[in-house]
Amino acid sequence: RADLFDGVGRVGAALSGAARALGRTAVEAVRARSTASADPSEGMPEGTGTGADRPRVIVAPAEGPWTPSTVVVDCLSAQWSAAAASKGGSSNSLLVAVVLGILTGSGRVSTEDRVRVALPVSTRTAGDRRANATSGVSIHVEPGAAYLDDLGAIRASSKQAFRTQADRTVTTTFELLKPLMQLLPDAIVAKLAASGSAPLCLCSNLGARGVALRTIGGVDATAVAMRSITQNTDVALLRRTGGG
Repeated sequence: RADLFDGVGRVGAALSGAARALGRTAVEAVRARSTASADPSEGMPEGTGTGADRPRVIVAPAEGPWTPSTVVVDCLSAQWSAAAASKGGSSNSLLVAVVLGILTGSGRVSTEDRVRVALPVSTRTAGDRRANATSGVSIHVEPGAAYLDDLGAIRASSKQAFRTQADRTVTTTFELLKPLMQLLPDAIVAKLAASGSAPLCLCSNLGARGVALRTIGGVDATAVAMRSITQNTDVALLRRTGGG
């Protein structure tokens, strides 16, 4: 009986969320069309400016498997915090600036590009046993590389995004569709995921690590590195998802 009630509840949540998401999408489409009619430049999708049209330097082979480069850099937390404070920022906003600098230095973006930055957020609470308790927010860093001298804009945008994400009265389309994802067959989920894209710039602050992650046999590790690894990566996948 409990399983039946749970199943009915999930189906109800999925249908309700999908209906609300479709309604919201329709309203946003009408608004976007009205805005585009008033000002054609407003309707242009992000990344269609002159900066996005310039040729990119391709360093990957044409096809086959591909392992993205990995670099681990250690520095004293006190030095990191001092560097952030000297530019009016926080530890997180400095991390965003560093990753933007890497993207710019590699030629993936230019200082004239407006860059969307994805910021994963932990939603785990005390006693939370979910395998995945993660959400996320996005901010935009305006062109001009002003962050090299002042981290204030990145810090303010991040704070606002985090506040909105924590506001339980605000529901995103993604959150509305979450229950529906649980009901879809794996084959359909795989097809939907195939058209997905990777973030151009993603920065994640893992926070305090537990003892279990930094101790083996009672001995503390000198350093701990954690990284996200995409399995079975090939050149076609990386080019299709267009990440940074």
